[in-house]
Amino acid sequence: GDLPDGPFRGVPFLLKDLGTPAVGLPSRMGSRLFGELTGGPVHWHADGELVRRYRDADLVPFGRSASPELGINASTETRAYGRPTRNPWNLAHSAGGSSGGAGAAVAGGLVAIAHASDGAGSIRIPASCCGLVGLKPSRDLMPAGPAMGEVWAGLATEHVLARSVRDSALALAATAGADPGAPHPAPVLRRELLVRLAAPDGLANAARLRIGFVDSRLEGAAIDARVAEAARAVARRLEALGHHVEPAQLGVVTDEVMEPVVRVMTCWAAAGIEAFCRNNGLDPARLPGDALEPGTWGALRAGQALSAARYVDCLARFNEVARTVAAAWGDFDVVLMPTLAEPPALLGRFAMDNPDYLDYRLGPQGVVHYSPFTALAN
Repeated sequence: GDLPDGPFRGVPFLLKDLGTPAVGLPSRMGSRLFGELTGGPVHWHADGELVRRYRDADLVPFGRSASPELGINASTETRAYGRPTRNPWNLAHSAGGSSGGAGAAVAGGLVAIAHASDGAGSIRIPASCCGLVGLKPSRDLMPAGPAMGEVWAGLATEHVLARSVRDSALALAATAGADPGAPHPAPVLRRELLVRLAAPDGLANAARLRIGFVDSRLEGAAIDARVAEAARAVARRLEALGHHVEPAQLGVVTDEVMEPVVRVMTCWAAAGIEAFCRNNGLDPARLPGDALEPGTWGALRAGQALSAARYVDCLARFNEVARTVAAAWGDFDVVLMPTLAEPPALLGRFAMDNPDYLDYRLGPQGVVHYSPFTALAN
């Protein structure tokens, strides 16, 4: 009788340990540097706008879910926590990243819905690994303020991991929309549309869609046969519902999508580390070797080495890819593709042990071969 009457009345809720401001829920960013090396995790005196909206929807944030250090990994195997985040369906495998803790918590039944964030797949990869619904909202749709304007040059945004389209849609209806001062406010979503999509028969009753279908890598090479068949099964189901499905030509290759994305990620990681060190009287060049994981040290060095001109060039390349994709896919209402090129990885495969972060992401054994698709949606 004492519970509020919002759409998520009294539902327990986890926030990702990646710095979303929340009173009473400090964050260590998945890092020893942001945690015990500076006397404890980062605290806030006020909620960010997104957390305020979660509370207004009567979700009850009570803790933080695990994230890789600074959220720059597709698997949540974080030394600061002392152990990896395991996949509830098979403990030898990764729950994904960077919202791997949220994915494991929802899939394992700890909570029904959890906050997550995504810059190059960090909501969608855990959703794929853990059998959940993971939507990355469109750029500038979700509030980032007041502490931030945009993250990762607009690539990163926040939402939830959930067990149903219904819960994801209702959470979006409760939280979407620019906050005051947002740099690029997106149009306000019509809440009634989201509620209709959340209905059990929402897709079945949708207008006939023209769907472009992808079941190979961006270059056309084959992906794991089990993943390809799962994607084809979805395509067959959509056809049975009356939608038109046809192969889609992508118009781009993986490297031209991923290389500028990864370089921008390193710049933002470096900027975050340097700002934190300044605010705490630390010298980034004099930190102890175990303050950061080897891969994060590599990201710091790569971000510091990138010139301002190269950074701007990366943004120009984002635009080139976006224009190419828009022209190639303009006749489709929806493009259907896998999230990962393989089933969930074994733990250890993508631990942040490689001190060359660019090689870790883009090299012959890099994450790009496991997750070649999600950054394209940016």
